[in-house]
Amino acid sequence: MASPGSRATGSLHTPAAGGEVRYTLLEQGDDELIVLKWPGTACSLTTDPHKRSLQAQLQQRLGLSRVYLVHRLDRVSCGIVVVALSQDVAAFHGARIQARGWTKLYVARLLAPGQGGSEALIGPHRRFLRTKRGRTEIVRSGGKPSSLEILAIGGSPGRRGELCALIQLHTGRRHQIRAILADLGAPLAGDRLYGGGEGPIYLEHVWLRFPGYPDGALRTVWAPAPQFREPWPSAVEAAIPRL
Repeated sequence: MASPGSRATGSLHTPAAGGEVRYTLLEQGDDELIVLKWPGTACSLTTDPHKRSLQAQLQQRLGLSRVYLVHRLDRVSCGIVVVALSQDVAAFHGARIQARGWTKLYVARLLAPGQGGSEALIGPHRRFLRTKRGRTEIVRSGGKPSSLEILAIGGSPGRRGELCALIQLHTGRRHQIRAILADLGAPLAGDRLYGGGEGPIYLEHVWLRFPGYPDGALRTVWAPAPQFREPWPSAVEAAIPRL
């Protein structure tokens, strides 16, 4: 679906060479790529001889010497990623992310809280975060300020005791959604690192509005349903802006 100033996302192209390819290319332009990262794929790796990261796969399979990740998703997450094709484009996007010029919406499946009920989760949540030994912790002082807002919530279809939430991310700290949800008593279902138990994790970056390069005109990405998307409750579906 697309609107004026948006990137058309109606035609998907998924590379078919081998089982290692873990992305869907939504658009390839002169300045950037818009990609859906599949769950279980790292955006980048310090050492990547087998070309398993999203960055390495894009460079290898599209014949590009280098691509620039201006933002990242956790390995367990999936969804929209914007990839710059030059340092100038990367710097442009980086500056606007720093100025909070991007609007990012995620859908997450989480465990229902034991106290307060699901409606108590609705609204803004601010925390200070610190990363230690690969895990993000909530701290009272000395951490990085982080904020998100839960916009809508409903029962996860077919999953008893689990909820599905629409989340707007205001800052982009490591494991931010995972750590804050855990602190709220509603960790991502299946997120063992943050107390969510065993099982598959669902955290998808589903909607993005951002200033486009080079003129800053707002663009919107709203991807068609990928194969890894889980069912959403009507409350979440209705709260997502339409193009």
